[in-house]
Amino acid sequence: MQSISEWQSDGEVLSIHNQETEEEDLFFREGIGGFVEFYQGFGLPLDTFIAPQTSSLQYLLPFLKDSENTLFVHNTCTAAEDVRAAMEYCAAPYFVTCPNANLYIENRLPDYSTLLSAGAELCIGTDSLSSNWQLSVMEEVRTLLRYNSYLDWKEVLKWATFNGARALKLDAQLGSLTPGKSPGIIHLDIDVHAEHPIETRTRHYRIL
Repeated sequence: MQSISEWQSDGEVLSIHNQETEEEDLFFREGIGGFVEFYQGFGLPLDTFIAPQTSSLQYLLPFLKDSENTLFVHNTCTAAEDVRAAMEYCAAPYFVTCPNANLYIENRLPDYSTLLSAGAELCIGTDSLSSNWQLSVMEEVRTLLRYNSYLDWKEVLKWATFNGARALKLDAQLGSLTPGKSPGIIHLDIDVHAEHPIETRTRHYRIL
């Protein structure tokens, strides 16, 4: 992380996978758990490692103090105090959720109510085909709403569009229907008055 911080240019977006498993925090808090076996399996010694007794994210934050847009990806086990700490250290932290990848790997989703109540700016990603069945942001939206009925579908669509563009510093061109921008336009065949407007049967297609 020191090397990355030294080589990172001003204005670049930094992305890092964060707290995808409980084992990650267990390793940083107590120096035990699955990550010890993981490193041993690669023949990497941990003789000099001393657990900092903090969450992995809070240990990482001092290295990111000069970063601008920072993307924390997954956040399956991220606590409210981690979100608040990231907001203090980072100029523009974004918390990217990849729900289908989380279900693929761990059959578990982040606690979105905790993230939102702590003030997290959320975006939607897919991870990669090594940990997902497909790479459709729309499928991620469907999964989010299917398992979290308390979420506002309009807000979730904002995560998938406007917030993502802001996180990647592309909001001058993408993310919203604004004069001067050139976003793609997706038609959603939905009933806005239905209890669950976006579901498995909802059709969508690009019109521009």
